[in-house]
Amino acid sequence: MSENPSATLRTSPEVRIGVFICECGEEITSILDVEKMERESRTLPGVVFARRLLYSCSPDGRQAIRQAVVEQQLDRVVVAGCPARLVRPLFRQALDEADVLLEVVDIREGCAYVHGDEPEAATVKALDIIAMGVARVALSQPVGEVTAEVTRAALVVGGGVAGMTAALTLANGGVPTTLIERQPELGGLVRQLHAVFPRQKSGPEVVTNLARPVLNHPRITVRLESTVTAVSGRPGCYRVTLTSSPETLDVGAVVVATGARPLFPSGRFGYDRRRVITQFELEQRLAAGDVPDGHVVMLLCAGQRDAEIPYCSGVCCMTAMRQAQAIRAAHSEGSVTVLYRDLLPYGESGEEVISL
Repeated sequence: MSENPSATLRTSPEVRIGVFICECGEEITSILDVEKMERESRTLPGVVFARRLLYSCSPDGRQAIRQAVVEQQLDRVVVAGCPARLVRPLFRQALDEADVLLEVVDIREGCAYVHGDEPEAATVKALDIIAMGVARVALSQPVGEVTAEVTRAALVVGGGVAGMTAALTLANGGVPTTLIERQPELGGLVRQLHAVFPRQKSGPEVVTNLARPVLNHPRITVRLESTVTAVSGRPGCYRVTLTSSPETLDVGAVVVATGARPLFPSGRFGYDRRRVITQFELEQRLAAGDVPDGHVVMLLCAGQRDAEIPYCSGVCCMTAMRQAQAIRAAHSEGSVTVLYRDLLPYGESGEEVISL
């Protein structure tokens, strides 16, 4: 076994850990030396019992683990075999009645399968994985159930498309919801868009179709020209103060859907709001019927994916494709050049647009 944290781990004398190594038929034993793993697992700090099982996830395997927990008075269990995402629920269910902590470590997909041509090195790696699992479970502490009252009401901050969608989802689930928007109308930036991908509906149409059920929903209260001034309380029970009302709201959840704001790169890229404009400004021009002609150049990732703004907005690529199509549809003799670092379409419809 290579040097690992368990070598110097100091465990409480009361800790009693059991290690169960799954052979998985021949899936694991054909590569890993499970006898050596069983033997060396017994030397790890806190381990008082180690055993190989043909199929640990089978009914017989789970019964063997339950029996060992009782007979060996184990308070912690490490199962080495398949990935936790595949088998952890089975072992957790099997150990529900026992007051034990469970750790599942992967020595199959993450070890035996990928190191089939290096059985000795794979065995060393598997032992290290088991040692790390033992160290983790040895330092873990049981957490009792915590119960608390939850206020069955929600507040959504922001009346754009995301906020309205969140409010409808909550209200349709039976949760009384207050939706606040600082502007005098719902819709946010989408209200100013010429068209919305992929159905190409106008921004105002999208907002109207979404706002109608929001405003008419019996479990949604909409407060326009309102902002949050104070929040207190704890998870599940918040008290919120709004500018639109002297009264406070008691809610169990707060959804922040305050949206985004366009980037205006003043002093960069020759930006002058006339010949060099932003995507959002082009969108407003398209909505007003002012479609640029001649040769149009679109520069994507401008002002983002750098040190100042390291992330991708996720909307610029598809917006550029849609705007280019709108320009070409209005001026068939014009041309559009798109300069990009990467094109990131979303969904099948996005791929179809780029291939046109």
